[in-house]
Amino acid sequence: MISVDQKLIDGVNKGDEQAFRSLFDSYWSYLCSVAAMYVPDSCAVEEIVGDVFMSIWNHRGQYRAPIRGYLVGSVRNACVSHLRSKMLKARLRESYEKELLLFAQQRCLGDEHPLEALSAKETEERIRKIADSLPERCRQVFERYFYYGESTEAISERMHISQSTVRVQLKTALDRLRTELGIAVLFAYIFGGIIN
Repeated sequence: MISVDQKLIDGVNKGDEQAFRSLFDSYWSYLCSVAAMYVPDSCAVEEIVGDVFMSIWNHRGQYRAPIRGYLVGSVRNACVSHLRSKMLKARLRESYEKELLLFAQQRCLGDEHPLEALSAKETEERIRKIADSLPERCRQVFERYFYYGESTEAISERMHISQSTVRVQLKTALDRLRTELGIAVLFAYIFGGIIN
């Protein structure tokens, strides 16, 4: 492990890419190990740690040695946000599951082919139109969460609103989509990977 002292941190603060590379090389494996204790997905772990380093670079100019505690705390917070985001999606899935089953039952009893409702291009356009018609803050929350994959915590910080407000705005957007698209189309898009 490379020694990380105030001189190296000063280099990062001044935008020295070599100093940043040294910081990255010093802590990458260690921080991945920390993240892996909370998140059992190696791809997510690397993304979380990468995002922490990206934040360090984007907010350079304010750091002091020793930085290890700050990095570990940042990784833990990012892991918590990641897990909360996954739990929110799981709760949304559960809340719509009963409606989806009833919808599927009605489809089975009807004559319409189930894939007729899932024209990807048309549905994508409909989702965009519905999103554009949402109130401004609701639309921004929806787009940041589903199209850019931002966590509720990141959206809260970026938009200067509470996480509970973010969740309310997401529910409002999903309720509108459910009403206008139908539960099967919404479910297929959100949980089938078309919207992340």
